[in-house]
Amino acid sequence: MLDSQGEVMALAALHMDFLLEPENISAVTNYARYNAGVTGVEEFLDPDLAT
Repeated sequence: MLDSQGEVMALAALHMDFLLEPENISAVTNYARYNAGVTGVEEFLDPDLAT
């Protein structure tokens, strides 16, 4: 369990930093079949999503 709201916010920021990396968000995009909106993700997408 987390001890404070500060820890929750810090972990949330780390999670967002992780997802904003093109390699990571491309996995989510390929699964959800919805545009990522993150620059540099095109090379990691399934070919039919890389438009």
